[in-house]
Amino acid sequence: MATSSTDTSAFVKQFLNNQTRDLEGVKACCHWLAETRTFRTFFAVLIIFSSTLLTIAADLRVAQASSYEDSEFNEAFLTWSENAEHVTMALFLVEITVRLIG
Repeated sequence: MATSSTDTSAFVKQFLNNQTRDLEGVKACCHWLAETRTFRTFFAVLIIFSSTLLTIAADLRVAQASSYEDSEFNEAFLTWSENAEHVTMALFLVEITVRLIG
């Protein structure tokens, strides 16, 4: 059984404050999500994690370039950090999309 758009709109409106009750649908959901403390905290922690990861990876790359020995740990960590960079960039894309829509 399909729900009507008025049912969805009523469901969304119950979670919104008085300032955003005039917004409808996806825009209202994005606005509500972007204003939650959890959303802001998650992306603040993600920024700190990403910055730390990039710093450690850069330091390992410099150490690897200046030494002739190859460490399996360094290679594994650098591979993992590159994958983590892709994931964090995707999450930051989601964040900016939600903030622009809302």
